[in-house]
Order: sequence, then structure tokens, then C-alpha cells
Amino acid sequence: MVFIIFSFLLGSIPFGKIIASLKGIDITKEGSGNIGATNVFRVVGKVWGVVVLILDALKGALPVAISIWVYKNNLLSFYLPEIYVFVGIASILGHIFSPFVGFRGGKGVATSLGVFVVITPIGTLVGVVVFGISILIFRIVSISSIVAVISVFSYLLVSSVIQNTLSQNYVLIATSFVVMMLIIVRHSSNIKRLIKGEEKKII
Repeated sequence: MVFIIFSFLLGSIPFGKIIASLKGIDITKEGSGNIGATNVFRVVGKVWGVVVLILDALKGALPVAISIWVYKNNLLSFYLPEIYVFVGIASILGHIFSPFVGFRGGKGVATSLGVFVVITPIGTLVGVVVFGISILIFRIVSISSIVAVISVFSYLLVSSVIQNTLSQNYVLIATSFVVMMLIIVRHSSNIKRLIKGEEKKII
């Protein structure tokens, strides 16, 4: 429980808002009003957008990495090996519903990236490649984020079926499915704008 609370609070740190504030900007009142890396990229600048992306990703990667390390080193006798699932999702939920900004937050993409980097490096690589290709084609972050997270889930599911490892990887697959659904739901307004042809391009 301590790990989960720690992960949620770490995920709640609104780096986008903090960095924008240092530049004299209230990011919640500019652009899309979102505190995530994409809005910071557009409003504050490309460099700061990348900085926020990295910091938000670390919010997901660090607690998951720590929880796995604790388990592998047998530091807690009652520790559950699947705790990383709850720790990772807690960090993403913290980012999405940050108590520091009125339980508002980002879309969860960067923090999910951090979680995936730790639990499925190859799946993350697949997602990053798909994201990059989508950005080159559409220049739209929202659709690229959605297809990227779908590709991570699809990779884990298909590779497990092919390798006959579903019984070993079911927790990982279930985690990626939950993360995928969280991100899709968080992008519901973007999806509506995409359908209307009103979604903004990154460049």
C-alpha cells in the first residue's frame, strides 16, 4: 500500500504546470489547458515540452522500477510480485487526476511510457516506432498516442500467443490493456475533434 500511495503522489506532481509557471505562464489557461507535455510543447516551447515529457515519464518509471527491485531482492517477505501493476497504474492515475491541480491532469501518455519502458522494453520500442511513423504521417499527437498504446497491447498479446506464453504474461497483458483503455478514454475529446477534422497538428 505504501508503494501505491507513493506512486500516486509522485505521479501527481504537475511538472508541466510547475515549469510553465517558472516561465510566467499558467498552462491550465493556455492552449488546451492540459498540463501535459504536448500543451507545454505548444505553449512554452519545444525544449520545455521535451523536459516535461522526460519528467512525466520518470514519474511512471521510477516507482515501478523500485517496486520490482524490492521484490527481486526479497526486501519484504509479504511483497506481491504483481504489485508493479498497481504501482504503475497508480502513477498514471496520479498524473491524470492530480490533487495538486484540483484532480485534473494530463492524458497519461508520458507516464504510461515510463511504466512501459520498465515492464516491457521491446513493447515500448514498438510503441515508439509506431508513434513516430504516425506523427510523420498525420502530425497529430493524440491519434499517434492512441495507435502507439494500442500497438504495445497488440504486440504483447500477439507475441504471447505466438510463443505460447499467455499464462506467464497475462498480468502484463492485462496491465497494458488497462493503460490502453485509460489513454483512449482520456482522449475522448480529441477523438471527437478528430472525427470533426478539428484536431490541431503538432507542427
